[in-house]
Amino acid sequence: TVGKEFCLNGIAVKDLLATKSTFSRQEVRWMVDTLENCKIHAMGVVELAVAGRARGKYGAAAVTETNLQNIVCHYIRIVDLEAFTPYLAVVIEQQLYSGILYQVNPERAQQHKFNLNNSTDITMSFLDLEEAQKFHSKIRSLLEREHELALVDNAISKNNFQTKRMNSGLQAAIHAAEATSLKKTAYYQAPTRTVLDELAEQPPQRTTNFEPDPVIPKPKKSQRFTHAPPSDMAPPPPPRGVKSPRAAEAPKETAYQPPTVHARPEEVEKWSQLLESKKSGGEEIVIRVRLPEVAGCKTLKLPINMRVTDVAERALKQLGIQDAFYYGLFRRSGLQLDNDLTLEEEDVMANDELELRRVNKFS
Repeated sequence: TVGKEFCLNGIAVKDLLATKSTFSRQEVRWMVDTLENCKIHAMGVVELAVAGRARGKYGAAAVTETNLQNIVCHYIRIVDLEAFTPYLAVVIEQQLYSGILYQVNPERAQQHKFNLNNSTDITMSFLDLEEAQKFHSKIRSLLEREHELALVDNAISKNNFQTKRMNSGLQAAIHAAEATSLKKTAYYQAPTRTVLDELAEQPPQRTTNFEPDPVIPKPKKSQRFTHAPPSDMAPPPPPRGVKSPRAAEAPKETAYQPPTVHARPEEVEKWSQLLESKKSGGEEIVIRVRLPEVAGCKTLKLPINMRVTDVAERALKQLGIQDAFYYGLFRRSGLQLDNDLTLEEEDVMANDELELRRVNKFS
């Protein structure tokens, strides 16, 4: 059962029996679980040394795996046999490529050495000589395969480079032929275009077959005012002392005047009374205006025809209030006076006491 299970992962039964001396059954199971997506070529227990420092016993394996680009790659992986999970067990991974330096100590065949990509020395001392020899032979075969693939890639790259060079030469020849064709086309089209341009730039020439303008005979000095002038000549000026008749003057444009709107007689009488009362000043009364917010009070002598809003502004000005709020005049009973009416229309009497209160301007 064990042989069938690990033969599917690339390990033959003889290899499993060869690792029986170093790997336990649980460790073999751990290695296969850690490298489940890989084809295992060889593995063994090694004493690991990183940059000359001993790290303990680990499992080493030579595997083959296909990456996400569907490219087959070969790796050396060092597995921690005491890790928490198989997914975290791989501690060192190095890809095998053509030119990597993999050495075997000639004095001690169980000791293998290679360098990581960051030039760190990795030393593996196998516990079993047969495992070391098997591991070395597998690594050597994988490196030979990588070398053959590198040669093939180099040949393909060289062929592609030559093809590109040939294509570039062909493109250069095509460009040269196109340039020559353009030059020929320009050579044959240039004279025609030049002649047409010269003809277009030349001014139009007048033809010689034309009729001369009719000559109008000038009248003699003696005939200037005695005979009637020809029809195509201007009339002579009038004699001195005689005014020439002027042409009929055009009527002058008058400015637009809007139509007159007549007001009603009662409205005219009302506004005339209001204007007369403002001119005469009207009767004056004395009132008291209080501002409870600042405990202020002012006695004002005002005309009876003064508007309520003007009374409020004058009272605030005399009280020294400069506030953004809007104030209105109220009676002591709490009734607000209409701002657009006068004191007389609001029946404000002499010696009345009014109060200034804050109100909403748009109420």
